[in-house]
Amino acid sequence: MTGNTRNDAGEAIAEDGGDFKPLIVAFTCNWCSYAGADFAGISRMQYPASIRVVRLMCSGRMHPGFILGALEMGADGVMVSGCHPGDCHYTFGNKSGQEAVETAIEMAEMAGLNGDRIHLQWVSASEGALFARTVDEFTRTINGLGPNPLGREPVDPSVVEMACSIHEDMTVAFEPSQAPEATREGLEVLREAFDSTHAYRCIECGKCTGICPVNARYPAFHPRKLVIKGMYGLDGELAYDHTIWACLECGLCREACRVDVDLPEFVRRLRSLARSEGQGEVGTHGGLIHTFDRLCSHSHNEPDLTSWSKEGRLRFDPRSDTVFVSGYAGALEQIIPDVEYDTKASPRDAVRILNMLGVRPVLFETERPSGHDLYYTGDNNAFGRLASMNAEALRATGAKRAVFVCPETMHTYRDLYPVVTGEPLGLECVHVIELVTEALAEEKVALRMLPNDQGLGAITYHDSCRMGRMLGLYDEPRQVIEETGDELVEMVHNRGYADCCGVGAWQRCDPASRQLRLARLVEAHEAGANRLVTPCSRCTFHFKCQQCHDGAEETPSTEDVEIIDLATYVAERLVKL
Repeated sequence: MTGNTRNDAGEAIAEDGGDFKPLIVAFTCNWCSYAGADFAGISRMQYPASIRVVRLMCSGRMHPGFILGALEMGADGVMVSGCHPGDCHYTFGNKSGQEAVETAIEMAEMAGLNGDRIHLQWVSASEGALFARTVDEFTRTINGLGPNPLGREPVDPSVVEMACSIHEDMTVAFEPSQAPEATREGLEVLREAFDSTHAYRCIECGKCTGICPVNARYPAFHPRKLVIKGMYGLDGELAYDHTIWACLECGLCREACRVDVDLPEFVRRLRSLARSEGQGEVGTHGGLIHTFDRLCSHSHNEPDLTSWSKEGRLRFDPRSDTVFVSGYAGALEQIIPDVEYDTKASPRDAVRILNMLGVRPVLFETERPSGHDLYYTGDNNAFGRLASMNAEALRATGAKRAVFVCPETMHTYRDLYPVVTGEPLGLECVHVIELVTEALAEEKVALRMLPNDQGLGAITYHDSCRMGRMLGLYDEPRQVIEETGDELVEMVHNRGYADCCGVGAWQRCDPASRQLRLARLVEAHEAGANRLVTPCSRCTFHFKCQQCHDGAEETPSTEDVEIIDLATYVAERLVKL
């Protein structure tokens, strides 16, 4: 083989790989492909010593997070192998494995990695020659691609600790008698946590615990007790207390606190402390969202989060003084593909709204994930990288105003980036719904009821944590809904005291969070509404997931509640005057 190619970092390398010796992680099923690899070995078939085999009982155990995690830790390639279709010992496990590989390839390419670094091959127990040949061919492919660019930087030890955790049940708190003694570093973290969050003001009234939606469903999580432990300097016990990962970071406790304690930030700092002690917890869906964010946080990769912009007649102008920041709602469809939800609709409809308002924004082509979930799970290093790159890229557009549709993305850019980077963002941050209400006041546009809306009944609005308590946008969405002529009814818990969708920062999707989502849907039904409008793609996704998977059979009435994105609701009813 001759000639040159370029690796993911854009560097020219020889196709023969030179002195490069690739490291390939091979996930094989117990019954066929692992036996095939064993058969190749006992038959003395030759193939490159480039693979490290991980045996799974079935390729159906495969998860996209395993593949992306291996790449994040420096593997140059990942090979997945299992039984041939129709021969799976668990009926259709290999089909699930194939779907996992396809998802991993899509997300890897979205994060800026070459999808050819991931390969799927069916191998039976008798096909040792096929296994050997596959390893040889895949090794040649990886030699052509060159080293994984992520292998250049040392892996965050906390990431390795989480991936290799010995804890089987992360919902059980560490026994106090087993907790290590306080350390100087841990006590310093606690001191800073108390100083920055005013936790030393706690008067132990218990209002935070009393209003906490998690504590009501998972009593082991006790916000007030965490502060008390900190007061006693029990940093070791706090770092090993895995109930801290149950917090939704929804901010409801801040509404109840009368002494201005920022308890969500206190818990966030405890999570950073836990991570430093190797006691981090893998997030829901195999930590897929967090892994994806970390992959995008490396400057070697050039993520592409703009696939949503290629659908529909959307108008952009690179010379505009307004830049549209989409968030990465489009990536959500890779997490649970069996939930029927067009995740790309929200950013697409937001741009449709801007176009109807006479605004052709700049497409933020160099946008990376905001890092919101990394921040709230205590991953300060990766979040800091994303904050710096996103803030710099946003300023480089030359725009004076940034328009958002995702409330958590706007909260991250507006409120968190300046604190972390130490520099002002330099742009005005505006939510698209604010522009709509301004245009309504100036009578530039109007909202109408669709013909199909007639006779549908009442509608209710869900105040998401970030839209409401973080951005303070309570009235604007309600004003827009009322302008259509729809009958707006309120749920019992609304505005600043609204419950959230139950999955904070993609950390846990457990019985407590599912009960919270179900309760919210029941609350909408009991308010007399058969439509629920949410301003957050994540909330929409989780409510739809709840209807698809949990609780719907026990409470059929929740199936009657239609979940609608706020941006979609407005875009379909907005008319220009």
